[in-house]
Amino acid sequence: MKKFILFVLVLLSSPAFAVEVVTPPKEDSGENAVPDAVINQISVMISSQIRPCWKIPDTKNSTPLEAIIHIDQMGNLKFVEFTGEVTDDQKILAKSVQDAVNDPNCNPIQKLPPTDLYYIWENLPLLFAPKN
Repeated sequence: MKKFILFVLVLLSSPAFAVEVVTPPKEDSGENAVPDAVINQISVMISSQIRPCWKIPDTKNSTPLEAIIHIDQMGNLKFVEFTGEVTDDQKILAKSVQDAVNDPNCNPIQKLPPTDLYYIWENLPLLFAPKN
């Protein structure tokens, strides 16, 4: 079973939000496996370029929303897939995530990780978590 490594990354100093980066699973667990630190760097590199476009909605709902951002090799953010059911309370948050991905200021991603590691960043899981 594939495991996800979860760590918290606050991309700005504002206490109003947190972005948690869920590191994609490694495809190779043998001697050619990519180190966790490299996977985390790739996740941070991409998520830090999406974060400026995420306008945190004015909502009392603080339930995090996990999304998988699908990215092509040119850095275009193709679409967002939410990993669980989006509740009525999360619909405003889901729209804000969708808007961030569609924002031309953040799409396409400008600084891309190495293309030979594309399998790591083509489907990037992120947890969008507004704070109270």
